[in-house]
Amino acid sequence: MKNYVLKYNSPAEYSENGWQNEVLPIGNGMLGMCVFGKVGEEHLQFNEKTLWTGGPSKSRKDYMGGNVENSFEYLEKIRDALCRGDKKAVLKFKDKLVGIKDGYGAYQNFGEIVLKFPHSDFSDYERQLDITNSVCTVKYKSGGVSFTRECFASHNPSVIAEKITADKKGALNVEISFLPAHDTDNVKVQDNSLILYGRLSDNDLAYYARLCVTTDGEAVKGDGKLVIKNASYLVFALSAGTNYKNEYPNYRGDLPEGKVNLAIEEFLEKGYDKVKKDAIAEYKSLFDRFSFEITEFTSDKYTDKLLSLYRENPDSKDGRYLEELLCQYGRYLLISSSAENDELPANLQGVWNNSNSPAWGCDYHLNVNLQMCYWHAYVTGLFGTAKPMIRYMESLREPGRVTARCYHNIVSDEKNPENGWVCHTQNTPFGWTCPGWDFYWGWSPAASSWMMQNCFDYYAFTEDTDYLRSDIYPMMKENAVFWLQNLVYNKEQDRYVSSPSFSPEHGPISIGNTYEQTLIWQLFTDTEKAAKVLGDDDFAAKLEKIRVKLKPITKGRWGQIKEWYEEDEWYKSLRFRKLKYKLHSCQNRHRHASHLVGLYPGNAITDKTPDLIEACKV
Repeated sequence: MKNYVLKYNSPAEYSENGWQNEVLPIGNGMLGMCVFGKVGEEHLQFNEKTLWTGGPSKSRKDYMGGNVENSFEYLEKIRDALCRGDKKAVLKFKDKLVGIKDGYGAYQNFGEIVLKFPHSDFSDYERQLDITNSVCTVKYKSGGVSFTRECFASHNPSVIAEKITADKKGALNVEISFLPAHDTDNVKVQDNSLILYGRLSDNDLAYYARLCVTTDGEAVKGDGKLVIKNASYLVFALSAGTNYKNEYPNYRGDLPEGKVNLAIEEFLEKGYDKVKKDAIAEYKSLFDRFSFEITEFTSDKYTDKLLSLYRENPDSKDGRYLEELLCQYGRYLLISSSAENDELPANLQGVWNNSNSPAWGCDYHLNVNLQMCYWHAYVTGLFGTAKPMIRYMESLREPGRVTARCYHNIVSDEKNPENGWVCHTQNTPFGWTCPGWDFYWGWSPAASSWMMQNCFDYYAFTEDTDYLRSDIYPMMKENAVFWLQNLVYNKEQDRYVSSPSFSPEHGPISIGNTYEQTLIWQLFTDTEKAAKVLGDDDFAAKLEKIRVKLKPITKGRWGQIKEWYEEDEWYKSLRFRKLKYKLHSCQNRHRHASHLVGLYPGNAITDKTPDLIEACKV
């Protein structure tokens, strides 16, 4: 396999644009760090995946994941209004099928490590991320001395480590400190370590980070900083954690100091070289499972130059190499943000986030985003990276039963404890399973069903029947049980439908749109397969009886796949064409293609349905 490297001949800009477009990310799944590569004052922004605001807290003693009791009363009203064609009533009742925003929270920035060097003028600069070995380096010359910084992330122990060297004895001088990200942060110097700790004011979540330094120079303690003088090298290891635990309903576990200090002590015992060797070996055991080569050529150009050349001529040798590099970079990011035993899966930004109020909370969106994070896991041999996602979906079952009760009157009790669960568009590590606080983007009960395809695909690729039985099938079956009760038979259309349904961010509220019907069909299809593998034949037969009446995909007057079952009728109606649903009116070239979910990632449209494949092109 080729050696794939992202490389640049200048530091990243220390700005929001620089963080988004220029930094080099490293991570071990739970910990993430972004390397700017600055010379005089370096900033290493870092994260730990469980540092979140929101959820249960002293100020939210009655927290229940945003759910509103008895909302199901309006479900029947909106269904009836849809059947009667009373659009005013539909628009009135939709605002009753939403959740409460308070307690949603957001993924947090943990802080930054600041390294101050007495370097102003420099030459021969290069920073690179070797994604074949998962090692980041920064090299330059200053004052006639060559300096090298090398960093990597390790699972065992859970640390991010960096080694800084000078090729002249005693030439390395650096001041090390934390740049806190929260008003509740405390920093102290203890022996050869900097410690950052506190509790988030929003939910009292405890957090703790320790940076431990070893060097052949002099280490001087300062006020919240360590000053290294006259060294040839220094090594630091960073570990961090919180007292979050993904257990409903409290989501709290042990304080983080113990596991963080244990990781640091294990690093010190093994030493930098041993930990690095083990980390590379573990990483390559995943990365080397898949190769993608469309050219024998390996470019030696800097990555930003490759990008500019690609815009001019994507078919060049450099262009083909860049496509290989991008493919492998996607795998690198998943390996680095979703390790097999992680407490949480990769979020909207993997594990990297420099804001305390990031876009969309840097949360878990289930209307395509979390699915996309893991689409390449199975096809490129990264099966273990999907397990945090599967466990996360399992953890939503219990709070998802609350949502089923509040919005659908589907109740799980002692006699029937697994009577159906559901979650909607977005959720958080604190069991947030209700609809969003705006119906148009927040209502999507089939989102949980879509995630079940990602989970079932683990079995489809590995054929691990034991794991299917113990971890995957139970949640698939209970989600299907929810739909067996929530689907409504529409006599006029002679099919079972999801109502109300809304094609994400597009069009009107309707009955049984293609997006939701297809996702339910996929859930039933996959659950039937799993049931037959595990000998649950009666349940498989029950699903099949309903599945054949879902009729998820139909063609319209132009030969297209219809996004809404009623499209042809609407087109005939001058009144409908004049209706305005703000930003949600039907558009011929809308940015979403939700009605084609059966083509990909689903399998309702395949080479066995050539007429539907042709319709997808219309």
